[in-house]
Amino acid sequence: MLSNKDLEEIDIFDNALYEKYNDDPTNILNHMFVSLEATLEWLTARLENQSGIKADLRKNGKLIHVDKAIHSVLIQSVQEILMNLPTHTGASKASVSLKQNGPDVSVTIEDDGISLIDSSIDSLIRYEGSGFLKILERIHHLGGDLSVESKKDQGTRVTITVPPYRRKH
Repeated sequence: MLSNKDLEEIDIFDNALYEKYNDDPTNILNHMFVSLEATLEWLTARLENQSGIKADLRKNGKLIHVDKAIHSVLIQSVQEILMNLPTHTGASKASVSLKQNGPDVSVTIEDDGISLIDSSIDSLIRYEGSGFLKILERIHHLGGDLSVESKKDQGTRVTITVPPYRRKH
């Protein structure tokens, strides 16, 4: 886990990058870290510091390599989901899990907030607006999949599964 001093230094760096790339936070994240693990750790720490939601990253202990396009889409998607937790879920805890399942990479975001009434993708796109639609389009474009599970009083789990390398069409 990152120390408070590390987080302060990242915030200073983050602010400087925002001045340079103020309209594209994903571009900032692509410049900031080499590994997917480090970027996800930064996002979970930022969620906790900015919202008070206790957040952690669970990983399988080995570095997972993905190409730049996959990295960018995963980070955009996770960032969008995490940014919505304080506003829409009432969660007090969240976790992000990173795993390699055979050739594919999966990122799962879980929270203990209010559950969704209908967690079907079609319903989420209609109810939640364009955020889930954009995430779904990006993931499908890479040959990946998005699943959402939600149970009453047990929070929500969103899993993104993608290949580690962009498939050539």
